[in-house]
Amino acid sequence: MRLLLQAIHTVTNANKPIRYSPVYARSTIKVVFGLILLISHLSPGFLTAQNNYLNYQPKEGETISSIIEKFELEEPSRKVREFLQLNQLNAQAPIYTHRQYKLPIKVLSYNGKSIRSTLGKNDWDLAVKIQNYNLDLFRKGVKGGDYRENGELWVPLIYLQSKANGKAVLAGNTTLNVPLFGPQNAVFPKESEKLKNEVFYLVAGHGGPDPGAISYWKNSSICEDEYSYDVTLRLAKLLMAHGATVEVIVQDPTDGIRSGYHLPCDQNEVCITGEPLPLNQLKRLQQRTQAINDLYIGHRKNKEIKDQIAVMIHVDSRAKNKRQDVYFYHLPDSDQGRAKANNIYHTFKNKYKVHRTGGKYNGSVSSRNLYMLRSTYPPAVFIELGNLKNPSDQKRIILESNRQALAQWIFEGLIKE
Repeated sequence: MRLLLQAIHTVTNANKPIRYSPVYARSTIKVVFGLILLISHLSPGFLTAQNNYLNYQPKEGETISSIIEKFELEEPSRKVREFLQLNQLNAQAPIYTHRQYKLPIKVLSYNGKSIRSTLGKNDWDLAVKIQNYNLDLFRKGVKGGDYRENGELWVPLIYLQSKANGKAVLAGNTTLNVPLFGPQNAVFPKESEKLKNEVFYLVAGHGGPDPGAISYWKNSSICEDEYSYDVTLRLAKLLMAHGATVEVIVQDPTDGIRSGYHLPCDQNEVCITGEPLPLNQLKRLQQRTQAINDLYIGHRKNKEIKDQIAVMIHVDSRAKNKRQDVYFYHLPDSDQGRAKANNIYHTFKNKYKVHRTGGKYNGSVSSRNLYMLRSTYPPAVFIELGNLKNPSDQKRIILESNRQALAQWIFEGLIKE
């Protein structure tokens, strides 16, 4: 016993003298047994949350399919694909009991009020579904506690990743409802039908496991993907308000259009297909181009569609002292891509004359053979909003009014004849 106490003391009280007593021994034994119980509960098959995903260490004999079944995940074949993508595995990869794997389940902090307010979604049916899911797994012993007591709410990705989230649905004769834009921005007026026969594919750069460029603002991290995504959603809202069909290719089911300066970095972004974004860059680009191309083929079957175009929005990263204006790329042999890029460029140039002291604009339009430009079927424009590391350029995306202005000017350039 003294040796055991000495070992525990070495770990927990390295700088304090050892004093052996019955009371000390009993209290230490409780700690030891607590640790033993915790370890026996966690291994194997233990659960943790990492990057908001539920992590699971398999037990002997478990397979991907049996794990998917154990956690009652819908659409098993799709969930197997998501599991493989989340963990960067191929279909033939073995499952090991000594490592942890991400599950396509988000772990959220329950706010103690309601599931709807925790999610930021006023969807009663969804809340009931999530509640039943958590309680059912708790009753079966898969989940270690009631979410109302331990504050841990499990939400399968499929419950959050609905393609319809990014679709404009009529909420009235002149009102649209797009849940993807968030509770404060989901419902908005329909202003016209002038873009009703046009399709826009909007792609915010990076996302998921890849935040893109990272910098700091007032000692807080700022990530490229969060700001490019916010501008992308604002642009989508403007296009939808005038009747356009908008396919938001990278989606975050929890963010919506956000106010304020600091947009926290997260990894919640998924593809419009509902699948997680791969860590591997090439696979990630292939996933989003495939989604665009599949949708493009589908929209071409509609004889009323006149025009389709893709827009990729990024924030660049260069030396801190390098200030740069918004600039644009198009594919070398794409006449329509070049025309759209030039239209947006000239819109920005004219806006700078009005809104910038001195009126000087140093943006540019050029051709580049980028993967996203050459691999998508519709003509495309690639936009860089500025240098994330430059303090002056940071203001262009940190200020909400500037993010809205960026979206507005891109919108005006896109629809310019």
